Amino acid sequence: MDITYWIPDYDELDFDFTPPDPEDEIADREKERLFDELCVLIDSGAFDPDNEVPY
Repeated sequence: MDITYWIPDYDELDFDFTPPDPEDEIADREKERLFDELCVLIDSGAFDPDNEVPY
């Protein structure tokens, strides 16, 4: 059985996507809040490899 799939011709420029820079998209207050939250997680040992649960 032959299954043929038609692939349309796309312009190469359609695939040239650059994601937005987070520095431009995230407000300063939100960046500070996320940084503070990350610091609390680091201080609590959430990222300590010795405390990680094995799969």
